[in-house]
Amino acid sequence: PGPNRTRTGPLRPGSVRARVHTGRSERRTGPRRLSEAEVVELVLPDVPAVLAAEGNEQITRAQLRSIMRARGIPLGNEHIGPVLTSLRAATTSATSPEGATR
Repeated sequence: PGPNRTRTGPLRPGSVRARVHTGRSERRTGPRRLSEAEVVELVLPDVPAVLAAEGNEQITRAQLRSIMRARGIPLGNEHIGPVLTSLRAATTSATSPEGATR
């Protein structure tokens, strides 16, 4: 074989994941993602009106999505479940009288 060649530029990343991430900056440029607690805090004031209008006892995933869309709150599908659980717990404890048994 011929003489060893040496590269003068930066080394190429070895894995596909490394190749994908080499073009990205470490700093995110878009808006930061809200925490689940922040989403609950923003959405909770709208929940009683939606429940009264629709006649539900608990908020549904579709209702939560429509509130979030109306308020411009982005949230991925993986985070909807915990937010929905928190909202249901908050609205159930607020609407049901304490000491009542079923």
